[in-house]
Amino acid sequence: MALAAIVGFWTLAMLLIFEFPYSSLGTLGLRFRVKLASVAVILTFVGTRTFHRMGVAGGLFWMSTAAHLGIGALIWLQFSSLEWASVSAHAKAKAFSLVAFPAVVVGARVVIDDWGVEKAFRRILMVLMASAVVVLALPVWVLVGLPAPPGVYFHSDRYFGAFTNPTISAFAGSATACLGIALLGRRRSGLTAVSALSLGFASMFAGFSRVAAVGFAALLAFFALRGPGLRRFLLLAWMSVVAIIGLSTMASWAQALHIQQVLRMVQIGDLLTGSSFDVALGQRGSIWPLALREYLESPVVGQGLGAMLHIEDAPLVSSYFGEQRGIETRFRAGAHNHFLAMGGEAGVIPMMLFLLALFALARAAWTLPRSYPVDAAVGMTALIAVFGVSESNIDTMSPVLFVAGVACAFVADASDKRRPGGRPDPHAGERRPATARRATPRSAES
Repeated sequence: MALAAIVGFWTLAMLLIFEFPYSSLGTLGLRFRVKLASVAVILTFVGTRTFHRMGVAGGLFWMSTAAHLGIGALIWLQFSSLEWASVSAHAKAKAFSLVAFPAVVVGARVVIDDWGVEKAFRRILMVLMASAVVVLALPVWVLVGLPAPPGVYFHSDRYFGAFTNPTISAFAGSATACLGIALLGRRRSGLTAVSALSLGFASMFAGFSRVAAVGFAALLAFFALRGPGLRRFLLLAWMSVVAIIGLSTMASWAQALHIQQVLRMVQIGDLLTGSSFDVALGQRGSIWPLALREYLESPVVGQGLGAMLHIEDAPLVSSYFGEQRGIETRFRAGAHNHFLAMGGEAGVIPMMLFLLALFALARAAWTLPRSYPVDAAVGMTALIAVFGVSESNIDTMSPVLFVAGVACAFVADASDKRRPGGRPDPHAGERRPATARRATPRSAES
């Protein structure tokens, strides 16, 4: 039965990380993708026949989405004036997350049990690295004069490969870099770690996402504090500088960057010195007070599903997906903040559950024995938190579902191995932290 769960997990991984074969088919492709994902979910749960292996953090993540959908739907039915057509896609995305997310967590745990945490970690990393390659292949594709392949997208100033949004693509690239950083310093893992870090950073760079730059800085800070000291921090800083200089030099030489992309990166530098005003940042700065106002109108139970998708008086924005197809669509911006979006639609309960889920993952940094899967899980938690501040409904974004599910699986697996009578720890033969050695009685050592 474990084979069914393993097949289901890897099918879900491919569906959540690679969207382009289906999105190019429009509605037909979306329906096929949902049906195939449903089969993958069924396979996963047939192979495990249990939900209890989601762990504390996984359960909290799932409950936050369930509370958002359940409470938001009830309030919408009773009080909202929005038509079902305007909220149906939002509700269906939440419902899909409720079945796909636990399948990812439980499936990942079955894979870890069957293959071992090290092999599972590396295979998951390979899927993310392949996604980064797809993102980076498009600039080369366009450079040689070929038209963009069906279902692969780019904006006039951003590349985002197999995803329909550059921010989502940048999140996947950041997660790839996170897993690569976690592997640094491991024996026989140097090439894999450097390759993953380079590919992840380069694909994040191709999306020209400022929030991804903040997330990457958070990763560097975490691993600098978590790692063996100054050596790892200097190595990461050196690699980042080399990557930026190398990519910029290659892009300038090949004339691959549009003027908008150059200006976008210049704005990042100007923001750091305080000498420029960024349009996207300024737009979010004008949206967040409006979203907070909407939330405070009903902070306990919210205003119902769809209330934060388009906020009154918010700036007009366009869709990357529509622009790719030559469709000019303008609509009011949403909350651009996952916490405010949850609170504005369903009140304080889903918002608190989501915060508790992040805390349950983050506390693994100081409650569980140090290992690279736990480090990667906590690093990915930092990414989820950073992107949650800038984007709405991240619990319905495909790569976030996958990354959050994998992070929960790593932490739950490490927690089970730590309990008395738990499964043997595969890292038992590794060098223990100094604190663990000091805590060991001399009699036990002898």
